[in-house]
Amino acid sequence: MATEKGKFSADIGEDVIAAALDSVEQRTRSGEQPAAVEDPVVPAPEVPAEAPPARLAAAEARVAELEAQLKAERESALRAAADLDNARKRAQRDLQEGVRFANEKLLKDFLPVVDNLERALGHGNATRDWASLEKGLQMTRKQFEDTLARHGARPLTALGQAFDPNLHEAMGTVETTEAAPNTVMSEVLRGWMLNDRLVRPALVSVARAPVVPAEPAAPEGEAETAAASKGLP
Repeated sequence: MATEKGKFSADIGEDVIAAALDSVEQRTRSGEQPAAVEDPVVPAPEVPAEAPPARLAAAEARVAELEAQLKAERESALRAAADLDNARKRAQRDLQEGVRFANEKLLKDFLPVVDNLERALGHGNATRDWASLEKGLQMTRKQFEDTLARHGARPLTALGQAFDPNLHEAMGTVETTEAAPNTVMSEVLRGWMLNDRLVRPALVSVARAPVVPAEPAAPEGEAETAAASKGLP
């Protein structure tokens, strides 16, 4: 390594020093004058040459290329984040619009039912033809139920069926011998299903067996007379 400008230091091997000392001792024992020991030749270290201009220019060009690539990747990531945020906001708006107008198709299907009901009522008020009004109302009810059926809604058939607490709600009981106990005798309000889900249970009256009154106990004297008349002891 250079210590001062123009001067260099180098390590001299121990074997070279040992050989020089051994030679001096041999000459001294033999009476010869020791020859002057020349300084070992130390080769000058290699000084790295400066990088060629072409290599430096290539490195600078590579750095510029990487910086441009990094900038492009950053801009692409920012655009992707902005697009994702816009898509999220658009999906949220679509969801809100869908919730607000989810029943639009249902409303359009029921508008003709309302129109027919209004026409039937107007015709009945104008003509006082109650038979025709009744017939028109029955037709309107049929149209209403058909519209409900297209949307998966159907009424429950409870009359005459066995009482089912999962589908029916008992509003009272009726004593009768014409049907088995727990039979639905009348419907106060029809129940409705939406596809396979119960929307409203049917409000019904349920049959129960009549209570038979117990016979009153006969007085003691009358009981003996009745027994004697039957030949009992």
